[in-house]
Amino acid sequence: MAIADFKKAFHIMTRTQTADGEGGRTSAWTVGAAVSIAAYNNQSLEALKAAKLGVTSLWTMIFDNTETGIAYNTYLKRDSDSAYFRVTSEPADYETPTVTSLDQRKVTAERIGGLPT
Repeated sequence: MAIADFKKAFHIMTRTQTADGEGGRTSAWTVGAAVSIAAYNNQSLEALKAAKLGVTSLWTMIFDNTETGIAYNTYLKRDSDSAYFRVTSEPADYETPTVTSLDQRKVTAERIGGLPT
């Protein structure tokens, strides 16, 4: 089994803001670029204890270096169940070394109930 066997379709969610005509702004979300990500939820004893203490970044997402739209605070939508995630780390901090042929990046993420308004 390869990591590609675990990848699922996600979309990057893009926030747009427009003037509301009264001096404020309104936000809207649009579906952006499609990305392929292997995501898993850490269910270790340590993670479960951390969740009880309020830690929410229990998801790990692995993707190819070619997926350039993923960065800290990026919002993602999983196509299979429309679940939303917010990236909570920098992909550049978890890159595979250039001497390998993997060419992958990893981020932590939290599952959220919906997109912020």
